[in-house]
Amino acid sequence: MKTHLPALVLILSLFIACSSPSKTTPSGGEVKPHNSSDKADKNRTANSDANPKKVVVRKRRTVAEMTAIIEKDKKNPKAYFSRGTKLFYQEKRPLKAIEDFTKAIELDPNYEKAYFNRGFVHTSLNNISEAIADFKKVIELNPQNGMAMNQLGLLMEKSKKMKEALSHYSKALSLNPKLTKAWYNRGLLFMMQRKYKKALPDFDEALKLKPDYIKALKNRAFVRYNLKNLVGALQDVNSAIAKDPAYGSAYFVRAMIFYRQKELDKAYTDLNKAIELNQRAVAVYYML
Repeated sequence: MKTHLPALVLILSLFIACSSPSKTTPSGGEVKPHNSSDKADKNRTANSDANPKKVVVRKRRTVAEMTAIIEKDKKNPKAYFSRGTKLFYQEKRPLKAIEDFTKAIELDPNYEKAYFNRGFVHTSLNNISEAIADFKKVIELNPQNGMAMNQLGLLMEKSKKMKEALSHYSKALSLNPKLTKAWYNRGLLFMMQRKYKKALPDFDEALKLKPDYIKALKNRAFVRYNLKNLVGALQDVNSAIAKDPAYGSAYFVRAMIFYRQKELDKAYTDLNKAIELNQRAVAVYYML
């Protein structure tokens, strides 16, 4: 049986890395755009902790409400920024969101968050060159912005510039060692390059910061599998499945572990479960 496993490694790495849990954020391995209501939410929490009898609940404004504010003050960059963020999240209108972020930047050429969010929306539309330009501007305005550095790493990967991607992830982590996504993204890059010994500590760090990071659990399981730590791999993938029973590619990773342990009935069951959950990749059928 072992002679069949090496033939799977390359296709498995790509399949496993690209397979997502059933519930993901819009950004996948990326970070979310800045939300204009974050500050208000933090203030609300602080007020409620300090004096629970005086909880101030701030209603999140809608796109229509932000439009009314803009009508009264057409030179308010924060209003355009806020509406652009809501257009992207609440109404799923990325092109209109870009228009608002651009208007905010016209009114305030040093508006760091507007460049960041516009770059994020460009990324979602696969406008790679425009996204790169925006995140580079963020770093020009704020060289300490680790999130923008992480985003540039993702964009370098999309552009097949792996050395540059690795450099940006490492810079992001030097700026912000608590940036979970950067640990995950760098680990994933190492995994795709089959540098499993380098990938493992990065996934470890991501999971220290976010223990319920399902994709990190599943990918660390794959790394541990390749480092022949089947016990650790099985623990990780079982945790991932427990957190999301509809995570198809996690069943596939577990099937690989069972196959190596010669528990063929269990492997067969998990492969069929992966197919049931629409993980119908060539690698799944090949192994089945």
